[in-house]
Amino acid sequence: MSLGVDIIPSKYCSYSCIYCQLKKTDHLTVERRSYYPVDDILDEIRRRITETEIKPDRITFSGSGEPTLNIDIGKIIRGIKSFTDIPVVVITNGSLLWMPEVRDDLMSADFVVPSMDSARRESFKKVNRPQSSLDIERIKQGVIEFGKDFRGQLWLEILLVRGINDSKADISSLVDFTAELKPGRVQLNTVVRPPSEDYARPLTLEELEGIALHFTPKAEVIAEFEAKSRHTNKENLKKNLIVDILNRRPCTFKDIAASLAYDEREIETVIAEMVKDGAVEAKDENSGRYYYLKR
Repeated sequence: MSLGVDIIPSKYCSYSCIYCQLKKTDHLTVERRSYYPVDDILDEIRRRITETEIKPDRITFSGSGEPTLNIDIGKIIRGIKSFTDIPVVVITNGSLLWMPEVRDDLMSADFVVPSMDSARRESFKKVNRPQSSLDIERIKQGVIEFGKDFRGQLWLEILLVRGINDSKADISSLVDFTAELKPGRVQLNTVVRPPSEDYARPLTLEELEGIALHFTPKAEVIAEFEAKSRHTNKENLKKNLIVDILNRRPCTFKDIAASLAYDEREIETVIAEMVKDGAVEAKDENSGRYYYLKR
């Protein structure tokens, strides 16, 4: 159970990945700046972990964009550490780890999970569509430098797209990169949610399992295939969290999505089911459609 912390407005990112389930990047940037007051973020996290009945196992930075674009991320991580021992996870595309200040900011985290979808310049540009100043060789070196000094758990995620970054040369270069990096885990993923681009197609489970064997130790496949029971559990968990929020006050589905750090489309679908089941009712107000928990 992870508490998602979203410290970037949608959609500020250094990449505009063809497989992203959110949408194309509106603000393609490598400029780091402060987006929200640090104390407000820390107060929300503190309130969530103390008031909710479901205590998270992890506090995870992810969400609407690249979290390391927030120049305050180091302060926020250290602030969290001052009031809880819940492990902190940072899911990042790794594109800014060539900056010493970014590496320093993430040193206090317990888990850092950078992505490396391609270690080759041509494929990197096709799959991640990076901001123009970013160079894959500098990014690779930044991730490796971070790995040398980081004392927490460093895992690497690789997302493969059919015909884009899954060639033998691509896999070979990724194997070489991970051999130098020596992450605690290598996780293989593919396109499982509606992507930004229709041509971003998934690999099969069998293909991913075959590719996993090339890594030492063997990579793990984290893409979900035919996981109906897990999907049901996730949907039930979302419903429970939505009930928890609506029990406090009426909200729009955008409010709920922001609170839970889920894609708005996911929440809209779950809310529609809850309305149909009679657990929630919708009322159109002057400022929009609000959802109420039926008493």
